[in-house]
Amino acid sequence: MPSLVLYLPNGLDCILLHQNNGLKRFKKILKWFFIVLLALLAGVYIFIQTPFGQNWITRQVTKKLSRDLQTKVSIQHVDFSLMNKMHLEGVLVEDRLGDTLLYAGDVKVRITDWFIFKKNVQLKYIGLENAVIKLQRPDSVWRHKFLVDYFSSPPDSSKKKKGGISLDLKKAELKNVTLIKKDAWLGDDMSVNFGSLNLDAEKMDFKGNKYLIRSVTINSPVISLAKYDKRKPSDTVSANEIISDVFKPVSWNKGGAVVQIAELSVKNGIFKNDKLNGHQQFAHFDGQHILFSDINADLKNISFISDTVLTQIELNAKERSGLIVKEMKADVKVTPQGMAFSNMNIETNRSNLRNYFAMSYDDMGKLGDFIHKVRLTAVFKDSYVHSDDIAFFAPALKTWNKKINLSGKLRGQVDDFVGRELRMQAGGSTILDGDITMTGLPDINQTFIDFNAKDFRTTYNDAAAYIPAIRKVSNPDLSSIQYLNFKGNFTGFIRDFVTYGTIQTNLGNITSDLNMKLPKGKDPVYAGSIETDNFRLGTLIGDKNTGSLAVKAAVKGKGFSAKTRNTLIDGTIKFIEYNNYRYENIALKGTLDKNLFEGYAKMNDENAKLELNGIIDFNDKMPKFNVLANVFETDLRKLRFTSDSIQFRGKTNVDFSGQTLDDFLGTARIADAEILKNGQRLPFDSLIITAGYSGNEKKLSVSSNEFMAEISGDYNLKELPDAFAWFLNKYYPSAIKAPKRIPQNQRFSFEINTYYIDEYIRLINDHISGFNFSKLKGSLNTSTQEMAFNGTIPQFKFKQYNFDEVRLEANGNKDRIELTGEMRNILLNDSLSIPLAKFGVNSHNDSSRVSLQSGASQAVESANINALVKTFGDGTEIEFDKSDFTLNGKQWTIADKGKLILRRNTPLEGNVVMTESDQKIILKTERSENGSWNNIRADLTKINLGDIGPFIMPKNRLEGLVTGNVLIENPTGNMNISSNNIRTEQLRLDNDSLGEVNIVAAFNNPKKELTFNGSTVNQENNLTFNGSVYLDPAKAADSKIALKAKRFEIKVLERFLGTLFSDMQGYLTGDIDLDGAFKSLAVTGKGKLENAGLKIIFTQCFYKIKDTYIELTPEEINLDGLTLVDTVTKNPVYIKGGIEHSSFKNMLYNLEVSTKRPGTTDTMYNRPVLLLNTSLKDNKQFYGRVKGTGSLSVSGTDKDMYITIDAKASEKDSSYVTLPPSTSRESGMADFLVEKKYGREMNESDFRKKSTNLTYDVRLTANPAVTVRMILDELTGDEIKGKGQGTLNIRSGTTEPLTLRGRFDIDEGNYLFTFQSFFKKPFVLDRREKNYITWDGDPYGATMNVTAVYTASNVNLTPLATLLNNDDNNLQGQREDVYVVANLSDSLFKPNYKFSLKFPENSRVNTNPSLALGVQQLEKNENELNKQVAYLIVLNSFAPAITQSTAGNTMGNTLNEFAYSTFTSISGLLFNEINKVVNNTFAKIFGTDKIGFNISGSVYNRNLLEQRGSNLIPNQSQLDINIPIYISDRFYVKLGSRLDLALQNSSTVQENLRFLPDVTLEWLVNETGTLRASLFYQQNIDALNPTAIGQPGKATRYGGSFSLRKDFNKIGDLFKKRNSKKQKPEPTQTAPPGEAKKEEPVTGN
Repeated sequence: MPSLVLYLPNGLDCILLHQNNGLKRFKKILKWFFIVLLALLAGVYIFIQTPFGQNWITRQVTKKLSRDLQTKVSIQHVDFSLMNKMHLEGVLVEDRLGDTLLYAGDVKVRITDWFIFKKNVQLKYIGLENAVIKLQRPDSVWRHKFLVDYFSSPPDSSKKKKGGISLDLKKAELKNVTLIKKDAWLGDDMSVNFGSLNLDAEKMDFKGNKYLIRSVTINSPVISLAKYDKRKPSDTVSANEIISDVFKPVSWNKGGAVVQIAELSVKNGIFKNDKLNGHQQFAHFDGQHILFSDINADLKNISFISDTVLTQIELNAKERSGLIVKEMKADVKVTPQGMAFSNMNIETNRSNLRNYFAMSYDDMGKLGDFIHKVRLTAVFKDSYVHSDDIAFFAPALKTWNKKINLSGKLRGQVDDFVGRELRMQAGGSTILDGDITMTGLPDINQTFIDFNAKDFRTTYNDAAAYIPAIRKVSNPDLSSIQYLNFKGNFTGFIRDFVTYGTIQTNLGNITSDLNMKLPKGKDPVYAGSIETDNFRLGTLIGDKNTGSLAVKAAVKGKGFSAKTRNTLIDGTIKFIEYNNYRYENIALKGTLDKNLFEGYAKMNDENAKLELNGIIDFNDKMPKFNVLANVFETDLRKLRFTSDSIQFRGKTNVDFSGQTLDDFLGTARIADAEILKNGQRLPFDSLIITAGYSGNEKKLSVSSNEFMAEISGDYNLKELPDAFAWFLNKYYPSAIKAPKRIPQNQRFSFEINTYYIDEYIRLINDHISGFNFSKLKGSLNTSTQEMAFNGTIPQFKFKQYNFDEVRLEANGNKDRIELTGEMRNILLNDSLSIPLAKFGVNSHNDSSRVSLQSGASQAVESANINALVKTFGDGTEIEFDKSDFTLNGKQWTIADKGKLILRRNTPLEGNVVMTESDQKIILKTERSENGSWNNIRADLTKINLGDIGPFIMPKNRLEGLVTGNVLIENPTGNMNISSNNIRTEQLRLDNDSLGEVNIVAAFNNPKKELTFNGSTVNQENNLTFNGSVYLDPAKAADSKIALKAKRFEIKVLERFLGTLFSDMQGYLTGDIDLDGAFKSLAVTGKGKLENAGLKIIFTQCFYKIKDTYIELTPEEINLDGLTLVDTVTKNPVYIKGGIEHSSFKNMLYNLEVSTKRPGTTDTMYNRPVLLLNTSLKDNKQFYGRVKGTGSLSVSGTDKDMYITIDAKASEKDSSYVTLPPSTSRESGMADFLVEKKYGREMNESDFRKKSTNLTYDVRLTANPAVTVRMILDELTGDEIKGKGQGTLNIRSGTTEPLTLRGRFDIDEGNYLFTFQSFFKKPFVLDRREKNYITWDGDPYGATMNVTAVYTASNVNLTPLATLLNNDDNNLQGQREDVYVVANLSDSLFKPNYKFSLKFPENSRVNTNPSLALGVQQLEKNENELNKQVAYLIVLNSFAPAITQSTAGNTMGNTLNEFAYSTFTSISGLLFNEINKVVNNTFAKIFGTDKIGFNISGSVYNRNLLEQRGSNLIPNQSQLDINIPIYISDRFYVKLGSRLDLALQNSSTVQENLRFLPDVTLEWLVNETGTLRASLFYQQNIDALNPTAIGQPGKATRYGGSFSLRKDFNKIGDLFKKRNSKKQKPEPTQTAPPGEAKKEEPVTGN
């Protein structure tokens, strides 16, 4: 059954209504009850909701409160709802003095609906706008205390409170709310204003004092704190109260509130804290006047528990002082006693602090005394602080301007802090690493520092920035200490400290234990010990002559400057450098008082041993010296005082005063002295200088054993220049100005006499010598205006100039001076010598008659110059009388009355004419168009440069003629020189010809600039140039020269490349620029080479250069890619690399020359060329002509060059190499090493003076196509010539001896043997033997093993049979070949010879056993064997056996047997030697081998046809002489004659000498010479047609011939084509052992 349950308020029970008619009445009553009740409630609600009702209720409440509080309480307007909201306007509560206690312009509150019926009430929203809360107390009672008391109900102990309403706030908005607290009793005011404050809370339990807030946003908050003198009297508090108050902890949260804010944002806030009765506000950060503005902060996770605030903050702000907190991020902890920032990152104006920082203080008021009252704790990592930011708190650091990188731990106040594990880096160079305590900041001068430096580094600039006072310390020069590194301890103040440790500086290291005081404005005071091993003292004290110092000494004193120092020194100077010398081992003890030193010193240096004791006093105006010194040994050259070796020892005693010789008074003596120069003792024993007064006359004398000088009278040496100027002004008043101060009382005489003083003069100046036995005497008197001088100097020399018998005499008075003199044997240079010169000058009133005569009547160089010289205020005028002079043997004449007028503002003209043959110089003075001066115009006509070349270019040969004119503008002022038509003819510099050149040039003297342009006249091979050259070294780098070449000869490059190349030919077309000073010229350009070629000096091979472009850069001549062509084989040679240089000096070669084309491997790209083409003249160490392949590389500088050659001889082309004997190689350097400098060949002595070092390394690989010729004896002509194979390594150089390494195996060849230095016989090398020569370094120590065979042809065996006592009749008259076998071994140049005899295979010697045995026995007898060998070689016969029975007729038979062969052989050998000697002589005389000399002869028996017997002794001789003259390679003339002479008397033939002419002219029709045409005229002896008197007749032949020549072995070869590849026919006779059956002879050239 349905039912309705109704819950009634206020605990009414529920009534169940049942469907029952009895209840209807009750129901009706109840209905009306509720209607009335609701109507009543509705009426009350409506009344309250009306403004009238709300304001009536408010007036009733405010009236009641005003009566109860006894003050005014009012609300202007009220609008509220009882269930959920309230709006109040104009709420005012005054205190009982009528001052505003609370005013709220607008208050809005929204609350939980029906909150009156709920236990937990939520304030959904509170709004407060334009509110002011003012809390004040002028004494101990707050004015709002009555209000607090009224609303505070006394506790009721009888009733236990069950609990009240729990209030919770959700949102709050405050606008323009101000809280003012004025506490005059404690002197503490506070004002807080919010532009707006928005709060969004999660829960605010006011009852539980717990507040959870989501966010708080505060805009434009202003918090202002002020402190001033409190009114609370101190004597009103008891002692207990005072103690209680002192120890009472400061607490911000006595109620134990818990506040948590998720996010708090502050925008544009201001915080101000002032102490009103404090000092006047500072400009820097002032703790009593703090003002932060533009505060913007974001705080997250704020926790306020107890009195601790924790949060994560991001903040930026500005402080009044200028400090800007750009960013502050940290985990913050704040308590009433301090602040801590962890995970901190604070970025200010110029600083950044990271990691951890904390400040602690007794209360926040102590921040006003930040430096002294705030305790700091910091742990910094990767942080830096700028001194500008520190200066906001410590303004004394404002000038530092340094960034300080910081890490470490700090604790303490600013004025007293401790740093541990501290590392600071300030600026770029200051680093501090260690532990430090500093007490006294911010005044650095009053700061005590205790520093234990593990590493402390700084620089002067950094230190001066921190401590500006050190900039005022000028002596010593602290700025010279560029850096300082200190390890040790530093204790004390900046101006008063003790340091112990090691100081490392750029000047050196110092170990010190020193107390130093640097009082402001006073001298430094110091005491302690100091030690240094190498300290640059001179730099510190500013003395350039002083260098480094090593000292260990104890010092005590004060002051460093000469005016204040007083120092006691006791120590040892290990060394000190002075004048670039290191003095060692000095003991020093003494006192330096200002400029007075008194003490003892001892030096035990290697080059200076001395002792010194005395006083040196510079304190007074006149310095004093009283010193005894004993010099045991000094070497002035090693001490850097002289360039020559000068040694001195002796004793000195000085006792004088004075600064100069003028005020010198006293004596200085040197005794027991000895001077040695270059080891030679000079005639010096003593020197005495004395000065004093004799009456009123002062006298100064200097005397020694070799000279004497004295000056006496009234003199002042300082004023002597003015005295002489005063005299000269009288003679030349227009030219020489009178001195400003006329010297007074100059009246003195002087005399100097010398003896053997030459060696002393050289001590003063090496360039001057002589002056022995000279006398100089003179006087000067300014009162009487007289002066006189007389001097006689037998001889003196200055540099290369020599003067003999010099006599000078001068006399002057007030009107006139006359000077005469003469000198003889004047040597000016190698090209100019004057036997005699006389001169005279007579001057009076600006006019001087000058005469100069030099030379004798027959002198090569002479002069006779006479002129009148007039001086004016604006210049000079020179008028020549007739004069002449000789130059280079040519006499020049100066025309009479010629004038040169060099004056300003005077329009006069003049001219001087000088002539010599076709040469003429006209000097004209003419008025300038550009100024007031006169110019000089020089007209030159055919001036021979060869005459003046030795004077202007003595090291070069300058030739040619110059014609043109030169204008010299303002010659006595800012001279300018110009010419627009200089022309040269036949111009040559050394061997380089430039021919005719036209030049336009100008020289600007003020700018020191020479500008020019011109060109060679030859248009076909033309060089055009223009340039601007600065003679001022400061501007020389701006010099520029531009060259434009048109087919200009490149031979001039030999000047620069002559070390490697010669015979340079060809032409260059292109542009070349020369920039910079001549010493560092930069050459750039590009040009085309045409028809170019060059010879490599080392190989003497000439190659053509393919036309190409070549580029020059300032640093390199690029030859990469250049292709050469061998003129012999026409095959190419390739170049890689280039030549680096510095203005064509300091050449650096990096060249590779190769026959192989780069980048290829095929042999077709590696064809043979001529690799070597030298002769004995070119290279005395090895020479020859080699064709082949290979490479040449050049590396190194022109002063140290390295050449390598790797050559492999061609197998198709014949080549030869000759190794001369050791005597040739010992003669000196190779000819290819001879250097040419500027076209002049340098001799060997010149070469040794150069530092050039040239080393070459040659590797030569030979094959059977190469003939190697070893000359064993150059005089006899012994040599080995052969073909074979092997490799030779040859190395030598300018300073490196020749070395040869390798082995040459000889396959075939011959040995030319000279017997008894006269008879030459060819041996053929035995091919069956291993013939070789080896070298192992020493070229003279080569070893050999060669077996050679000499064939004695058709030798009669009869003497051999007789010698061996062989009765074989078959041997009588038997002739056959005999082979002499020679074995050469051991040393190549001094071989061991071993001979043996061999016979043909079918020889009877071999078939006859007894004869063969006899030969074997003969070979065992060395003496007999050598005799037989000698006969076979020289006479082609065996030596006859000489026995007692046959001795009578043996010689006659023997001579009959081989008379012809013997005499023919001897004569042939003799004539060959004569021909060689004469031809060599002709080649040297005529300089060519085209003129020859041949002589030959024969002997015969003129009775041969008469058949008068068997005696064949020759009785007649013929001598043929002819001289061939080669007109060209294919035409020659032979002039000759035959002489016929009888050798013995004859009764039938008249003995006389007959001349038979022989003349032949021959022309080789073709190049090979096989086809020839000739004309001849000859006379011969005709023995068949004797004359009437019995003489043989003459046969005359003349005519012409035409011949064809061809080589053949057989008649059939004449009609066959020659085929070199066919096998040669076998010989018809047996070949000697080891010889080829028939080979072409081995030849050299």
